[in-house]
Amino acid sequence: MLGSTYKMERVGRLGRPLRRFLVVEDDRPFARSLARYLRGFGRVSVVHTVSDALARLDEGYEYAGFVLDVGLPDSSGLELLRLIRERGHDTPALVLTGHDEADVIAAAQLHHATFLCKPASQENLFAFVQWTKEHRRAAERRLRDAVRDFGDRHALTPREEQLLLLSASGTRRSELGAALGVTEATVKTLVRRLLQRTQRADLADVVADVHHGVFHQGASEQ
Repeated sequence: MLGSTYKMERVGRLGRPLRRFLVVEDDRPFARSLARYLRGFGRVSVVHTVSDALARLDEGYEYAGFVLDVGLPDSSGLELLRLIRERGHDTPALVLTGHDEADVIAAAQLHHATFLCKPASQENLFAFVQWTKEHRRAAERRLRDAVRDFGDRHALTPREEQLLLLSASGTRRSELGAALGVTEATVKTLVRRLLQRTQRADLADVVADVHHGVFHQGASEQ
């Protein structure tokens, strides 16, 4: 069983999605142990097969980290990792294996993942959590830079940039007013002006433009 030596941190605030982990492990007691530890750092979804993991990905949640067992009933955790990367997710991933096998290590490294031999120690899991936090901070920095560049190109006001940053970060349309501290009428006015300046039909189109800029920025840093 995993301990809880490290201090649990509270995560999530209005306007910023909670950190979420996906654990894919068919050893149910071990999966519960992993989930208990990771819940100290965010929400945790646990599934036991590759097919269920892919279904969770289809739900559209943004995950901060994936914890994948190699041996799963319907396929391999390494195959799942390959599919995750094919879908464009560069999210940190931790591959769990029962043996220190060279081919597993090579496959994990090929897809920019780290690996651990079972049983995973809390120190190693904490290091993985730290990696997810660093990755998130880097992603947030790229997003802020992309919004700033987009705002410069379209002469957005600071308030419009703030609304766009929240939207691109995953804040729901219904939550924008509370996140900005303004009324729904003001949100509608900000969105209307944003669309006029960018000549886009919908806020989702503007967000897609920003995410496109983030993708290219991230690719240029690799």
